[in-house]
Amino acid sequence: MGSAGAAEGRALTVYGQLWALYVLCPFFDRLLLGVAGAVDARPLGPGDVVLLPLAALAALLEGRLALGMMLLAHIVKLAMFAYRLPFVWDHECWAAVTEASFVLAAAQGETRVVQRFWPAARAQLLLLYAGAAFWKLNTSFLDHRTSCGTVILAQVWAAYMPSTLAVDLAPMVTRLSPFAALGGEVMLPLAMGYFPRLGVGLALLFHLLVVLAPAPNFAGGFSVTCASRLILCLPWEAAASASGHISALAVLGAALAVAFIRSAAFATFALMFLVTVSAVFAGGLQKSSGTGSSATLTRCSAVSTFVYAFVLPVLGLQHMASCSMYANLKHYGGSNHLLLPTGLLQDAFPVTFGSELLRVDEASGLLAAQNVWTEIEPELATTLLRAANHSGRQFVPYYARMGSLDAAGVALQEENAALPVVMSAFELRRSLALLRGSGQIASLRYVRLPSDLQTPAEWLAHRGAAVQVHPNGTCTVDTKSCAADEIALQPPPPRWLSSMLLPYPYALLPGDEKEIHCSS
Repeated sequence: MGSAGAAEGRALTVYGQLWALYVLCPFFDRLLLGVAGAVDARPLGPGDVVLLPLAALAALLEGRLALGMMLLAHIVKLAMFAYRLPFVWDHECWAAVTEASFVLAAAQGETRVVQRFWPAARAQLLLLYAGAAFWKLNTSFLDHRTSCGTVILAQVWAAYMPSTLAVDLAPMVTRLSPFAALGGEVMLPLAMGYFPRLGVGLALLFHLLVVLAPAPNFAGGFSVTCASRLILCLPWEAAASASGHISALAVLGAALAVAFIRSAAFATFALMFLVTVSAVFAGGLQKSSGTGSSATLTRCSAVSTFVYAFVLPVLGLQHMASCSMYANLKHYGGSNHLLLPTGLLQDAFPVTFGSELLRVDEASGLLAAQNVWTEIEPELATTLLRAANHSGRQFVPYYARMGSLDAAGVALQEENAALPVVMSAFELRRSLALLRGSGQIASLRYVRLPSDLQTPAEWLAHRGAAVQVHPNGTCTVDTKSCAADEIALQPPPPRWLSSMLLPYPYALLPGDEKEIHCSS
């Protein structure tokens, strides 16, 4: 093997080791804490009995055996991802698109895998970061009273700044937070595209901020996913040059991280951080020649990622797990984005998509527990937010549906139900079918909303006939039996659509006007 081939092998080894750490991270946290660790940790399932050993072997072996194990592990993980749809985290979609590119690159032969895979994955990552920033360009995110940017920065500010300084500067920080968050996220793909060394360094600092955020926004899963792939935004020669740095410095850093913060997610991120930083400062940072790269693979990977990152929300084919994390984006019921509409197919085909809106005023059991408020930590952050006319609470339907919020120490309790909420007929039908299929009792009261109402204030103000769903499965409108086609009596949405689309609700609070609250 020539020197170029050996360098490619070292680069592939570094990627394989980082990827294996990402795959194994939830397992490490379960061993360490007894739970899956970060609030957005990849859920462990039966398929991990196969995946985890394959990932470990891919990291430990070398040469053709390592490549074969890596390819097989990627295929297994993609199959597990597809099986769980739509119950996946947004960062799992980010992982899946790059993993699919690796499979396609490796399937073309064992030589020049790196030269085919690296540019394709780099294009995908730039588009993903751009998409995450783009969807925050909406009125609800830019309003500090409802923005997720305000919530997260207030948490970090309250947790790590001296309390007196945090209080004194809080009014300025909370008002500027949405714009600072948006500006930072816009800068990341631009910097990584034009100045890779700077961009990757900034991205690592951004993800460090995310992984240090207190509950309920300890998104360590997202940070670990991205940190395992940021090296792909550097020339592959830099990864090859950094291959000798993993064993000593990075492992020491991870051990120190565990000593200070008892979390495998944080320790794994620390290890990835140090490995990637070593690649940033390694030799070979000149632009890759591109010899042996596949323009076709890069174009196909970029187009498919663009569809996920930008097109699916416009069409209304994805809400949960879309590239709009923490964006306050209205996916249905009228767009709040400054440039693009959302939910076009839902508006065009309301029967197929079940896009009629309902205001659920009362619910019990799982219907209540899956739509809850949670308190924001630390307590000082809540105080700072309320002083800025923010609710000081966070709606967590995504965490509730994924079933891992307890990993952050926040219990899903019915008494914390965020009622009333606005949801689509699609989601009500899906939820009721799930409850009935598992033998659980469903009890709720809802009001159907006219299609021309598109703001929280209008949804709250509407007075209509109340539909009462009883525990025995029957329903009444006022005192009369429901019609046979009443939404609560309709069958679940078609499987082909519900495997992609899960539109979680909007929470409502007294005094709401135009903007929607931060949800996660």
